[in-house]
Amino acid sequence: MGEKRKEVHAIATSAMLSCLCAISATLASYFVWGSLLALFLIPFFSSLAAYKMPNKFLPIYALASCSFCLLFSFHELSSALFTSFPGVLGGTLYGYLRKKECPIGYPILLGSYIYFAFTLLSVPLIEALIGRNMMEDGLWILGLNENQTARELTLLILYLFSLSSMLLASFFSEGIRVRIIEKSEKREAFLWGYPIFIALFSLLDFAFCYVLPSLCYVFLCSAFFLLICSYILYAKMMKLFHYLIDGFFFFIGIIIFALLYPLCPNDYIGGCLLGIPFLLFAIFKMFFLWRYQHQKT
Repeated sequence: MGEKRKEVHAIATSAMLSCLCAISATLASYFVWGSLLALFLIPFFSSLAAYKMPNKFLPIYALASCSFCLLFSFHELSSALFTSFPGVLGGTLYGYLRKKECPIGYPILLGSYIYFAFTLLSVPLIEALIGRNMMEDGLWILGLNENQTARELTLLILYLFSLSSMLLASFFSEGIRVRIIEKSEKREAFLWGYPIFIALFSLLDFAFCYVLPSLCYVFLCSAFFLLICSYILYAKMMKLFHYLIDGFFFFIGIIIFALLYPLCPNDYIGGCLLGIPFLLFAIFKMFFLWRYQHQKT
């Protein structure tokens, strides 16, 4: 009976948070500052709901919250599609992964990519439905509509907003505490995840440098974020000389980048070569983990 009561309480709390998402979506539909608040309030409310709610009800919560947001901001459809839906889905994934005791970097990164993907998908949909270009509107709000560099890097700007929204949601839902690291540190998959993902993003950066340079900078940003998170996870495992070796490999990567940069046809493709230092860092980190686990056995 106690478990049933806890479940009902969690569902009631999540229903209240779903209503708060709808209120945030309403503010976003009327005011520019409301849109900025909704960028992190909706992921924040959704992450709390996902953390408290039983997993079997998460799809229902996500569907209900998206429906409420759409209902309360139907007069401004672009706001619901561009801000509310990605925020609900990204925040729900974040809360679910934290409940599974994932180190904080994974939920933030994956939540930001869900946010980014659905925001990106909403742009052509909004333009088809109401003839409004949300990318142009966003650049105008930021005062960058005349800046050619900003236009070239619109995907990076959009991803930075997605990542910032998840970082703020994480900060407000947990403060600066990373209370699950001690448990997560013992899981082998989590230890290897950061260098593997950093290497993957570095390779994707190289693969897309001639096709879509703007997307390459998104991958570089993700690799940099994971590099910072890796030091949080490995803090108890590393000694001073490990940090020095990290710096050495990263410095070698910077030198290789500087030598290859003049050979690139333009600055945007040249910037994509910044994946080299991250790739070398990831290779050394995988060697370090292999040595660490070998010494333990």
